[in-house]
Amino acid sequence: MGSEPYGIGKNFFIKWLKTDYWIMNSDDTSKKKITRFNDKGFYESDKNRVIASEFGFNPDRKKIIGRVYILNSENNIKDDFSALLIIPIEN
Repeated sequence: MGSEPYGIGKNFFIKWLKTDYWIMNSDDTSKKKITRFNDKGFYESDKNRVIASEFGFNPDRKKIIGRVYILNSENNIKDDFSALLIIPIEN
């Protein structure tokens, strides 16, 4: 997943992008936000913007593992939690 082949470059989005993980059925129904990194008041929220990037499901599809970037006030990546974030998916 990336925008480099289109000539946009990664720094284009870094100034405003903030994302969370969502899941849904293949027919676009039952959309569910499973993280709240950028929503104040939730236990996993951060005072800085968070970009939830690539992820994958475990074999039983009950958890995801993903990469998260936390940006500081100068829009630089503060920390890189690569393949350390495991999120249970509740039904």
